[in-house]
Amino acid sequence: MYGRRFCPAAGRNAITDGPEPQHRVFLDPTGNHTFICVSNGNNYYLSATSPRPKRLLRWQGIQVTAIAFAEDRCTEAGVRSVIVGSTTGQLYEAAVD
Repeated sequence: MYGRRFCPAAGRNAITDGPEPQHRVFLDPTGNHTFICVSNGNNYYLSATSPRPKRLLRWQGIQVTAIAFAEDRCTEAGVRSVIVGSTTGQLYEAAVD
């Protein structure tokens, strides 16, 4: 099950292809969407139907500490609205399809 995504023995994972610590993982209320936020500011999105995580280039450099989901705006097709909090205290509104 974990073959390509994570190799505990080597301390490496497919998202970062290296020994990069994961900072936070957020799952939406429907269980279809996951945000993986790494301490170096790299952020990724993974839906239940996608085979690999997608890097969120617009979120580059933002160290995410919290994500608030609008439950009525989360569908299987995408996340229409989230509020993202960062380590600097800034708030962002975002959507991922």
